[in-house]
Amino acid sequence: MLMHATLVCLVGLAVSTIPSGLPDFCHDLDCPQFSVVETTADYELRHYNETRWASVFAMGATRDSVNDDMFMTLFHYIDGCNVNHAKIPMTSPVLMKVEHGQGPNCATNFTMHFMLPHDDWATPIKPSNPSVEIVSLPPMDVYVQSFGGWAQDKDYTQHVMALYNTLQAKNLNVDTTLYFDAGYDGPYQFAHRHNEVWIMKM
Repeated sequence: MLMHATLVCLVGLAVSTIPSGLPDFCHDLDCPQFSVVETTADYELRHYNETRWASVFAMGATRDSVNDDMFMTLFHYIDGCNVNHAKIPMTSPVLMKVEHGQGPNCATNFTMHFMLPHDDWATPIKPSNPSVEIVSLPPMDVYVQSFGGWAQDKDYTQHVMALYNTLQAKNLNVDTTLYFDAGYDGPYQFAHRHNEVWIMKM
């Protein structure tokens, strides 16, 4: 997470129009736009608009085993490792898609995303590293459980299982093949930290 704080410092290196009305946990960074459909004691159902991201893929036993390398690959992209040699503002959150392999000993597929600033969506800057891809996530409805603290792999797993069990008890139709986790804070944010897990509504 030290690297996340470094990236936050890069925001002043480029100018981007940040949409108004974003939640406080975005910390005045450009952030995906969403509307709240439903709020309960256990989750929030959100509708997200289409978003564009720089992404990188890895396989590993745990999130923690691949997180730093993936983060640094995307960091280099926004720090100038792109065809324009341009600095790109940091956005929020760092979003990870998690797709578990079949069987207890199979590797998990991880895709980490940095959202492109809204200003860059029409003409995204091409990465120099072929492992970095520019992707679009379509509009989607997701059930979100938020939690505080210094989130690690086990914390995301614990919360996504609790959220899934809640949704299953309500007989809600959700995607069971993957989930997303989202982190919004750097290491120097000591209090009021904000983390999320997302499960897609079907």
